[in-house]
Amino acid sequence: MTFLLLAQLPPPDSAQSIGWLALALAALIAGVNQVLKFTDRFRQHPPLHTTYATKAEHAELKARVEEIGKDIKAGFEKLDQKRSNSVGNVHELVREQAESIAALKADSATHTRHLLSLEGKIDNLLRRS
Repeated sequence: MTFLLLAQLPPPDSAQSIGWLALALAALIAGVNQVLKFTDRFRQHPPLHTTYATKAEHAELKARVEEIGKDIKAGFEKLDQKRSNSVGNVHELVREQAESIAALKADSATHTRHLLSLEGKIDNLLRRS
């Protein structure tokens, strides 16, 4: 009987035999998948309270996350305050430097006028002598 079935098979190098082989392999994989799903129903699973957080634990974690968020926000506000103080200090230093430069320019202009007047007086003295 088996011999008669083997005689009806297509030659092993034909496309038809490769198709039958692929079909048999797909059926075998699907069968194994179904058996594994069926046996998974009987497997022991851990209790839900060890896998998932309770409402109390969730509320505690939420409070901790909010506290950490507030700490981070306060840290950023401190950094922003320091940055604005630093920027204010830089602006103050630039303003002071501008005032110092203006004072130096005024002194320089005063000294230049004095030098020019002294130069004129020296020329007058030299002409008289």
